[in-house]
Amino acid sequence: MAGKDPRLELTGLLVRWAAWSAAAPPRQLRQLTEETARLLADRRLPFAFRRTAAARLLRLVPDRLGVVRRLTTALTQGLRPRRRLACLRWLQQQVIRCEALDRIVHRWEQQPRWRCPLCRERFSRAEFARHLWKVHQCLLERGRVLPWPQWIKHWRLRYAREGDPQWLDRAWVLGGTAALRYWLARSRPTESELQPLLEAAAAQGEGLCPECLGAVPAAVPPLPRPLTVTPRRLGGDGFFVEQCNGRWLRRLWIGRPDLPPLLLGEELAPRAMAALLAGVVLLLVAVPSGKSLAAVAGCVGAGLAYAVMRWHLRDPPHPQGRLLDVAWQHLAGTCRWDEPRQIRWLTRLILTSFGRGNRHLRRPLLRQLVHLLEPVTAIPTPDEPTRQQQILAAAAEGLSLFDQMVNGRDVVPELIGRLRGVLQGQGSWVYAEALAAVCQRQVWPAEQVLRLQRELLATAFAGGWTPWELLSVGQALPHLGRWLVPEPPAVLEDLYAAWRGVAGCPVSGRPVFAVAPLQPELLLERPDLLWVDDTLMGPGRGLGPILIGSRGVSIGGVVCSDPEAEIRRVRWGRGLWFGGYYLHAARTLPPELPDRLRQWLRFWADWQMTAEVVPETGSQLSSLASLVRRCPSCGARVLVAPGRIGHVFENTSADQNGV
Repeated sequence: MAGKDPRLELTGLLVRWAAWSAAAPPRQLRQLTEETARLLADRRLPFAFRRTAAARLLRLVPDRLGVVRRLTTALTQGLRPRRRLACLRWLQQQVIRCEALDRIVHRWEQQPRWRCPLCRERFSRAEFARHLWKVHQCLLERGRVLPWPQWIKHWRLRYAREGDPQWLDRAWVLGGTAALRYWLARSRPTESELQPLLEAAAAQGEGLCPECLGAVPAAVPPLPRPLTVTPRRLGGDGFFVEQCNGRWLRRLWIGRPDLPPLLLGEELAPRAMAALLAGVVLLLVAVPSGKSLAAVAGCVGAGLAYAVMRWHLRDPPHPQGRLLDVAWQHLAGTCRWDEPRQIRWLTRLILTSFGRGNRHLRRPLLRQLVHLLEPVTAIPTPDEPTRQQQILAAAAEGLSLFDQMVNGRDVVPELIGRLRGVLQGQGSWVYAEALAAVCQRQVWPAEQVLRLQRELLATAFAGGWTPWELLSVGQALPHLGRWLVPEPPAVLEDLYAAWRGVAGCPVSGRPVFAVAPLQPELLLERPDLLWVDDTLMGPGRGLGPILIGSRGVSIGGVVCSDPEAEIRRVRWGRGLWFGGYYLHAARTLPPELPDRLRQWLRFWADWQMTAEVVPETGSQLSSLASLVRRCPSCGARVLVAPGRIGHVFENTSADQNGV
């Protein structure tokens, strides 16, 4: 027996098991089982051969727990627990049906043999995999425990190297859309590739995380849409004003979501009024005389009266204004400021009223609304109901300012006063962004926008803001950023330097922040304006003032940045040679003008060469902590605007505030 080949013995046992009958005595079954187990445990045979033979034997042996356990124990003795379970699972896949083997594998999987390398607790295999994913966001594969972003990185590199789509499929199975977004974020996508994701996020009032491209709620929610307005109906959120036009009668209905529709009034239609007038004319002219000529004249007069009355009572070109006036007069005054649905409807009504309706009719209610909600606008970290009230207050303030601007009033100082508290850390960013979004729904004169921008920047610089912090505000709050970040953004550093003051600046120059409120038209000529020197020639005198900006020194519309440029008066002082151009003046130019221009050019060149480094952070970055949102996919702290890619907010004060 010792000289026999174990391969042949195991093959012979396969034949004996195939011929075995269930009617055989139990002693024969035990003897055959022990002999088979001895050969399956024989280390002289390769493990792959023994495993394959065991798979064939399990198809032939009776489905009894004692027999199957004895054979699997002999096969897997000496193996580590992890390899033993892998072998049992492989046998389970090879055997079509074996309940005893299934029970053995199930018991092995339920045993707490797996120790978590992160928290050192023991779990069964299935519980261990769930624990790694739910608690640690890690994945187990082939004995390796790694966070899922590292698996995504590993599969992405293999996909780039091999081009096999199975790695992309694995990422989808692992994390679904979040995993594919993370994959895309690491692939340096172009703007066109991200456009569908940005549009989908903007539709939900969300932005994209820069780390994983996951959807993140925006720092400030977008404004709601205006109400749906047609020539005969205005409605939204359960409120409506509807005019039902019949042939002879018109009815005006109003409705609220908590009350049945109410008939507000009835009036005769234009056709009825015209027919009534035509009938009166016909009765007065044709009936009393009874003559045919009078009857003809009466019919002609009635027809003319009908036509004139129909033309006089024709529908106005913008009938929505009347519906808005009815809504302001009969619905807006009955709304409650603490009801979310009614707050939303009031906000939508205000956004619909820009440029429409009777502004004198709604002025008292707007003033009352602004006065009642003024304490709410000072809450720096509002909850959701307070945030909606702040948006309502911003919409009411914006409509009030617009109505005043239509009347010719200068509203820039009042608008700056509303935003000054926010820049000084005493207000809400939600209110400031909503107010900027409401005001920008209408077209402002370009010089007023530039003036507002410069005055707001002066307020921000005085409050301790640096250009880098203002850029962060512009990324999180796009509408407010249009007023705080000029175009191009590089001008912001020059404006900051002009506000702080530059050594060697001629005393005759005034910074742009002092000039913008008085002469905003100069900003149209030079949007990059930093200093103005009007001591020799002011606006409307000669060639105008000397303008110094980021691109150089200019006068009369000619910009020069060369300190060695030829500058001289020509034609008996009636002309100036400057920067290679001849400038003609209507009156004699001051003799000291060339020297003043050379002085400014030398100062500008020296300043460009020795510009101070602008600090990246200041004292106001911590006030942005209330705008930080945590990405639900990767946990990054992000400043993000609706429909945009945010940027990671790195500030220790955000942790102190619990963000």
